[in-house]
Amino acid sequence: MDLPADYLHRSGYRLPTEAEWEHAARAGTTTSRHFGDDETLVPKYAWYDGNTNRDRAYPVATLLPNQWGLFDMLGNVWEWTFDRRLPYPTDGRVVDDVEDSLLRVSNDVARTRRGGSFAYEWFTVRSAHRGATTYFPNQTRDNVGFRIAATRNTKS
Repeated sequence: MDLPADYLHRSGYRLPTEAEWEHAARAGTTTSRHFGDDETLVPKYAWYDGNTNRDRAYPVATLLPNQWGLFDMLGNVWEWTFDRRLPYPTDGRVVDDVEDSLLRVSNDVARTRRGGSFAYEWFTVRSAHRGATTYFPNQTRDNVGFRIAATRNTKS
């Protein structure tokens, strides 16, 4: 799929960028998870291999939401983001949305997934975790999903 040069500025629906996803997952916090760094709280907010049978995704909104009312930002299923897999920033956070210079989505170039899933360990369930470098658009898994983002025209 070829992308237009201004794809982040066009009105409509799309996958969130990595920066948008991380911003939503953190919900205004700076800790590793929106509920803080206390690992004992993970089962209250996220489905992962420690509180599942590793066999399926769970209904959305059955655990606690983050501070912005978003459910399942961490755990349950990995979420595709719009971005191509590039090296993570050295400061440890993705904060800038920059349109990719490679305006093409193909099955030959890895994309990013965020949030962890029901089949993975507790340490993948954190705001900055990106998973492996080998996630390609044509791969199908029962522990991967997506969340929709909307770009609104604010010029009118």
